[in-house]
Amino acid sequence: MVPASDFLTHNQAAWQQLCTFVDFAAERLTLGFVSVNFAPDRQVILQALYDRFEHSDVQVVALDFSDPQLQFFQDALVRRLALVQRQEGRKLVLLITGLEQSIGMMGDYPPLLRDLNFVRDAFGDRVPHPLVLFLPDQALTRVARFAPDFWAWELGVFKFATLPSRVTESYQFTLESDRIREGLDLQERRQRLDLLQRLLMEYDQKSASVADRKARASIYNELGILYRGLGEVGKAEDAFRHGLQLTNSTEADLFQIRASILHAWAISKADTGEIDAAIYLYQQSLELKEQIGDIQGKAATLHELGRLKANQGDIPGAIDLYQQSLEIEEQIGNIQGKAVTLWWLGDLIAQQGDVETGIAYLEESVAIYDHLKSPHAPGVRAVLERVRRMRTP
Repeated sequence: MVPASDFLTHNQAAWQQLCTFVDFAAERLTLGFVSVNFAPDRQVILQALYDRFEHSDVQVVALDFSDPQLQFFQDALVRRLALVQRQEGRKLVLLITGLEQSIGMMGDYPPLLRDLNFVRDAFGDRVPHPLVLFLPDQALTRVARFAPDFWAWELGVFKFATLPSRVTESYQFTLESDRIREGLDLQERRQRLDLLQRLLMEYDQKSASVADRKARASIYNELGILYRGLGEVGKAEDAFRHGLQLTNSTEADLFQIRASILHAWAISKADTGEIDAAIYLYQQSLELKEQIGDIQGKAATLHELGRLKANQGDIPGAIDLYQQSLEIEEQIGNIQGKAVTLWWLGDLIAQQGDVETGIAYLEESVAIYDHLKSPHAPGVRAVLERVRRMRTP
């Protein structure tokens, strides 16, 4: 946990400039931006502003607009403003948070910014108060790019730098977390996406160092996997593409992350029915894993290639790939990987006529899943019962 005092001390100049803006902004539409990448740091600034102006002639009110579907910010702000209880004799300053959810961090022209630029001239009449918009760096860049007329009104941008300890904390919470991605509910996945996007902004986008490119590629890979799980295929593709562009096939230090991105992207291609593209990506991933000796990763890629072959109807080819994967999983002691490969392998071998061998593989898979108390056990058991019925009377 990063102490609030450390963060404000680290950003003393920006803090004093922000306080001066809030204190002296005219009582009309006056626009300032706070550049802050992480929500806990934003909350520190908000609380400090409340404390600073509590007994002054300035009334600060924070309004959150974190609906990702928001398109008409001015209308939404006017509705919220009507509910604010004004304090007589005090200047009202509105602190706006959450707009990065609808502005986005990457991709095409966001509808909110298109509307914001279009209705700019009406803003001063409908919202005659100073506004301070809290946004992460990338969202702030998108405001300047996609809503230049609105941006032209800004009278100050107050950049709050993130403490290194916050970056480390966020990296550990996302990329180094023991929490299995598939175990996250929808809200937790959205939160992780948001944190990863903010973490990405802490790295110099122009840096050519291997360490920085590796970190950014890892973040893009994780973003792609999360977007894929949420069914946002276009965003997943963009993330994988950005991650892959940070690596190349000649830098050995980046082979591991490049292989991981190729594997994850191949899964997305397979999910959308682009089988040839998926196979091509899997094969590239497999070649890199063989070069660096990543035998566990090799087993996973062989397994996925086997699944594609099976879905294409090439059962002998699928069986060969699954057997290669099984051999590696037994060698390295990957029990869970072994169980799922035995499941597929047993079913396919039985379909080829060797029912008894198929049953043996499936029984071993069931035993492993039962031992692990896995939710997959009933599914394998159902396949096993179906295969047993294939025995010749």
